[in-house]
Amino acid sequence: MIDYGPVEIGGKVYTCPLRSVSISRVRSVNFFKVWDEGFRTYGPYSTLLNDITFTDYHAFRAQSHILSNVSPEP
Repeated sequence: MIDYGPVEIGGKVYTCPLRSVSISRVRSVNFFKVWDEGFRTYGPYSTLLNDITFTDYHAFRAQSHILSNVSPEP
């Protein structure tokens, strides 16, 4: 899930992500070696929660000027 909302950056208002939440369910795989034989077995399930809040947005901009009355140096 992603929540979007208005964020003021450099005097302008933009729609940006404010919060993100994700849930994952994973299962580990264990490797065992007994008497020179190896085998894999599944471990227990784990539930993972990733909750992120986005703050402190910054504007990255550049300014350029064309100088038309300047002659190149020899």
